[in-house]
Amino acid sequence: MASLDKPPLGTTTVKWRFPDIHPEGRKYVAIAAAIAFAFLFIWDFIVWPLAFLTLGVAAFFRDPVRVTPQGEGLIVSPADGL
Repeated sequence: MASLDKPPLGTTTVKWRFPDIHPEGRKYVAIAAAIAFAFLFIWDFIVWPLAFLTLGVAAFFRDPVRVTPQGEGLIVSPADGL
């Protein structure tokens, strides 16, 4: 079973951070962010929904560190949510 690389205890105060974005999804996050930024100067009332949409796109393309359970007879879904 693979182990997760963790920093030594006491070296960081961060307990949680947003997972990395998959390289293929970075362009979509950048496009959504650029559209939200462009609307900042045109229709400022629509920026907040577009900012939340950008966060949703980033969440969709997240690439967290996952450890696949090992064992005989296990069925693991590609979208297991681990």
